[in-house]
Amino acid sequence: MHSYSTDHKRWKVYFRLGALALAISLGSGLLVQSLFDQYGFISGSLSLGIVSVVVYHGFTKYAWNWGITRKIGLTKVPDFNGRWEGHLYTSHEDAEPSDTAEIEHEGLTPMEATVIITQTWDEIRVFLDGPDSTSESVGATILLEGQWPTLTYNYENPGDTHSDELHHHYGTTMLDYDPEDDSFSGTYYTDPNRENTGRLELKRVDD
Repeated sequence: MHSYSTDHKRWKVYFRLGALALAISLGSGLLVQSLFDQYGFISGSLSLGIVSVVVYHGFTKYAWNWGITRKIGLTKVPDFNGRWEGHLYTSHEDAEPSDTAEIEHEGLTPMEATVIITQTWDEIRVFLDGPDSTSESVGATILLEGQWPTLTYNYENPGDTHSDELHHHYGTTMLDYDPEDDSFSGTYYTDPNRENTGRLELKRVDD
């Protein structure tokens, strides 16, 4: 997984997590004092550093997409975790078309594709299992200020060792997310070495 950028103001979340960690650290000291001082034990509090690490890890890995977290506005970044299935529409002339595509794009050939997205609050991995090869994201951006949230990511495709035409290359994919339909739709293009463009139409089938 790698980090991703977003127009969601993360500094506000950092501030609130820091305040929460400080409150827990101070509160632990008061609790220990009230429980043990009367018995002559040495009291103390949890280390602020340790509490900060635990709070940050708990939020970024788990609590960031809880319903209550979103309801209070602590985070607005969409949760894209899951398995997405659909079609990749390619401009490649020799592509074998799929007969399961319900959407047509003129001049593009539909091919079945699966995308697996693994995401936390500050990291993401987009893995595409295409008809001829796989690709994996190396950088990403999630933007919220628009008609729909968008996921843009740069990817690396290792190519196919059994094909002279499909060699190692890089590309960029730009997807719009429709929350009502829980689907992605957008375009992709590859570097000049590959000279391929097309579209992706995906729906989440498992989260």
